[in-house]
Amino acid sequence: MPSRRQIEEYVDALRGEHDGQMFAEAVQRFSRGLDEDERKVLADVLLERAGEQGAYDRGRALQQASRGWFRRQLDKLDPGRQPR
Repeated sequence: MPSRRQIEEYVDALRGEHDGQMFAEAVQRFSRGLDEDERKVLADVLLERAGEQGAYDRGRALQQASRGWFRRQLDKLDPGRQPR
């Protein structure tokens, strides 16, 4: 019976090796070897990882928007400035 930590490490390894549909299929194959309690732990880990990725994506979008806002402010101060 793998521990929660082992499941987390395996999910992280799969994420490093696969993207998108390939990742989903690899997780599905992994889950077939788990019992019901272990599958619940796997589901919790996947939900947590999805939340972490969503937070990263939101932070990245905010960073992109902020950078754009900052550049627009510089353009207002110096209208002859070449945009990047």
